[in-house]
Amino acid sequence: MKILVLNASPKGQNSTTVQTALYLQALHPEHTFTFLPVGQRIKAYEKDFAPVRAALTEMAREITARQPVYRVREGSLPGLKSGPVHFGFNRFARSTKPFYTTDACDGCGLCARDCPAGTIRLESGRPVWGDHCYQCLRCLHACPRQAIQYGKDTGKKGRYHLAEYLPD
Repeated sequence: MKILVLNASPKGQNSTTVQTALYLQALHPEHTFTFLPVGQRIKAYEKDFAPVRAALTEMAREITARQPVYRVREGSLPGLKSGPVHFGFNRFARSTKPFYTTDACDGCGLCARDCPAGTIRLESGRPVWGDHCYQCLRCLHACPRQAIQYGKDTGKKGRYHLAEYLPD
């Protein structure tokens, strides 16, 4: 059997994915393992951001002009593939339980005001998440104090602000 291992981690050979695949490769030498370092390619794209900036500029123009745009490349049997994924995402990945705030929260209310799902409310000056989250993470990225976290790893990560990528 031919097995393709997509490694999206920037850690390269030290990633858990590669280490697990190398272990399986040693256990099953009858199979052919091919490793594709997707994470390293992403790092290369990050270094040459010009094409991405051009695409974002075009998208910003379309949004500002309120143009309807449909940029989807559907593969074979998209309904069959998307149906189970959509169900699984809605069932298991839209939980608000991992959201929390750190002591850096000053109760400004920006998260509640700008939540597109309208699921965040303030109680005693702190955000509380309801059940109907779109998982857009707008609250996390827009928080001026970086006080909103999702799970245990977001505190170590940067924040995305669209304004930084739009043309002046």
